[in-house]
Order: sequence, then structure tokens, then C-alpha cells
Amino acid sequence: MIKGKVILLNGVSSSGKSTIAKLLSEKLPNYLVLGFDDLGSLLSKMRNNKKEPSTWDIINKQNYDLHFLTFILHRLTKVISEYSFNIIIDTVLDAESDAADFLEQFKDEDVLYVGVHCPLEELERRERVRGDRTIGIAKEQLKIVHQNMKYDVEINTYENSTEECVSKILNALKIN
Repeated sequence: MIKGKVILLNGVSSSGKSTIAKLLSEKLPNYLVLGFDDLGSLLSKMRNNKKEPSTWDIINKQNYDLHFLTFILHRLTKVISEYSFNIIIDTVLDAESDAADFLEQFKDEDVLYVGVHCPLEELERRERVRGDRTIGIAKEQLKIVHQNMKYDVEINTYENSTEECVSKILNALKIN
């Protein structure tokens, strides 16, 4: 079986990963986007559905945290890629255990590692403007998110436009 390719977009909250993933998926229509926020949104919907016990209820009973969502996202990505699907994963590896888990899961896979960067001042501005982020989360995540990561390509969403960032990723994939 031919395994799918994986593009990992790793950066702090509000760094522009989802915007990059969206445009990248338009340029690479045979890639599926999986995002940490999407998984969290799905689980929140499950939690708010009070008609029957949900997976979220089970997760809460076992005191799982956001790192459990990251764990699920990694396994979901792995299973899907094993069935020949190409995936863009939009995530925040903001704990050493999250990064180690991803690297272990995909150590023998075809992954393009992309570091998504943005200066703190701009991240804080984006948090305020968006209104759907915890103020200060990006500052906390910056302390760890890029530690112990080796990237194939690094992009800066403050210095470069979305199109320029996507072009750098496509060049790294050797797709023009």
C-alpha cells in the first residue's frame, strides 16, 4: 500500500497555520486538512449534545486534557495517511510530550515539517482582534512550541504574505 504524504504546520495559536492550511489545500486539492481546532470543535459539539452520553463525557470522566486531543489527532492522521490520503495537519506541539509523540508516530513516514513563526507583538494583536482566543496563550506556547523540532521549511506569517508562505512550502515539496 502507498502511504499518503503529511505536511505538519506547527506554530503557536494565531500564528496563521489555519490560513496557510486553507490556501495550501486549494493549491494541493488532493490533501485533506486536519486541525487541532477542528477536533476540539467536534468534541465540544459532542459535549453539548445532551441527548446521549458522548465521547466527550468519557474523556471528562477520565480527566483527559488538551494533550489527549493532540494524541488523538496524531493517531487519526497516522491512520488516514496509511490509507494513501495526503494530509495537512494544523497543530500546536506546545508540550515536549506532544512533539515526542508526533515524531515517534511519524518517524518512518513521508512528512514535510513546517515551522510557522510570527513575532509575539503580532500574535498578541491577532489574539485581541480575533476575540476567540485566550489572551496570552501564544506567549505561553512560544516557550516550547519550536523546541526540539527540526523543520524542512520555516515560514514567517508577519514578514511574508500567505501566498509567499505557501509558495515556500510548495517549493519544499518541489511543486510549483
